This record gives sequence, structure tokens and C-alpha cells, in this order.
Amino acid sequence: MLFFSACINPFYPFTTRDNGDNSSDNNGDSSSEYTVSFNSMGGTVVNNQVITEGMTASVPADPKKGYVFEGWYADSAFASVYNFDTPVAADITLYAKWGAYDSSFNIGDTGPGGGIIFYRAAEGFDFFYADNKSDSEKAYYLEAAPQHVGQHRLASIPFQSVQDYGTGDYFDYENNSDGLWNEIGTGRRNTAVILEVDTEAPAPKASVEYKNNEKNDWFLPSREELIKLYESGIGAAVGGFINERYWSSSQRTRVIGFCKNMVTGNEQNNTNKGNTFYVHPVRAF
Repeated sequence: MLFFSACINPFYPFTTRDNGDNSSDNNGDSSSEYTVSFNSMGGTVVNNQVITEGMTASVPADPKKGYVFEGWYADSAFASVYNFDTPVAADITLYAKWGAYDSSFNIGDTGPGGGIIFYRAAEGFDFFYADNKSDSEKAYYLEAAPQHVGQHRLASIPFQSVQDYGTGDYFDYENNSDGLWNEIGTGRRNTAVILEVDTEAPAPKASVEYKNNEKNDWFLPSREELIKLYESGIGAAVGGFINERYWSSSQRTRVIGFCKNMVTGNEQNNTNKGNTFYVHPVRAF
């Protein structure tokens, strides 16, 4: 009679691997996986990488923002440049550092927000906040959303003209301290000012609520910004403009706003804010 021992063949040692999910297998590999996240600091999106412990992350394609990309840093204070030859041993986030103005974007290019660049200024332009005309930052590009966001009124019903059962008490004439401005760089400020007074203003609200490509800084363009959008010739790249009027965030009087037909180029400066026209959000960077 033959008896078989329960011993393990010494030529085939039994080993296990911890898979990180309370499971195991028999190949002896106990490696884990970690996520390398990329914070582009306002630039184009860079996908995360899942790296096996002890391996190295791949250098991704440079993001774009409108400034010179100066590399990936291991900290948000930009004190330490990340070395991509370093084995990954934990979940980490890398931060993009930006330098001076980057001239690599051209009109018609896809911008950081996934829209289309329709204006560029090598010298930059003042991009105003909501508070006052002296509170601004420098921007170099205007980017249009890849599509419009439907048709909306410029003002909600309580803020429309008396004839339309509103109060008519909107804003003073453009360029007044309490009014709305026309120039390039003022659309964000105009949009914020409108919404401070008329929190349900449909066209401005639709603009600021729009999000694309992880960007949420869109606004209703000013009169001059809307003109540049028309003149850029990028209509086909943003879904094709409708042969209708589009709202700007500028105004002529308390009850009349500026709008423009984005196919014919005709500008309307006698249009009641209660009219329903198309809205095409833009952003600056």
C-alpha cells in the first residue's frame, strides 16, 4: 500500500500575494497601485495615472493655459520640481507651474475650457472683476463655449420694462458706475453686476451655470466681446451660429440691451431686455 505525504514539493514553494482587496493569489507579488493626479492649475485637463508600486509615472503632454508651462511640481507652493524617475510609493498630486504669456494658442484652437479661441491679445487686456473698474487681472485670450445654451431673456420679469409689467428699475446707462460696460474684458464684471441685482436674470444665469471641461468661469460676453466673437469666423467650430440675435451683457438704457445677429452681423441696440434670444457663454484666460 502506498501512502502520500501532505508535504509540499520543495521544488514548487507555495507563496501568496496580497491584492489589496483582502484577496490573495500564489505568485508572491505583494505590490499595490497608486494614483498620480495632475492639477493643471487652470490649464487643460491632464488625466490621472494609476501606477504599480515601485514603478514611475509617465511624463504627460504639456497642458495649455495661455502662459508658458514651467513643469510639474510636488507641492502647490512650487518649492520642489517633481522627478518623474522617482518610484511611486503613495497617492500623489502634481501641480502645474505657469510662467509668462504663452503665444501658442491661435484663433480657432481649442482652449482649456474645451471651447474655441476667438480673440487673443499678445499685450494682454484688463479682465475686470465685479467690484469696480480698477479691480482687474491680466488676460490674453477669449474662449467661446463649444455650443450655445439656448434662448433666454436678459432680465427676469420683475426687472423688465413697465410696459412688460416689470419695474423698469434695472441699471443706469452703460459706463455709469452702477451700469454695464461695453469693452473687451468687462463681460465677467457685467454678468456679476446683473446677477447681484437680478438674481434670476435668465441669460446671465445660464452663462455662469454653464460648465465644460472642468471649467466653471463662463460669463455672458460684453458688447465688444460679442462683436469679436462674430468677427472671428469660428461659428462652424462652435456648432454653427443660428440666424438670430444673441444677447450681450451690455445695455443701452435701463430697459434696452445690446444684442447681435451672429450670422448677418446686424447689431440691435433698441431691444427690450424681456426678449428671448440666444446665449453663448465665453471665458477669459
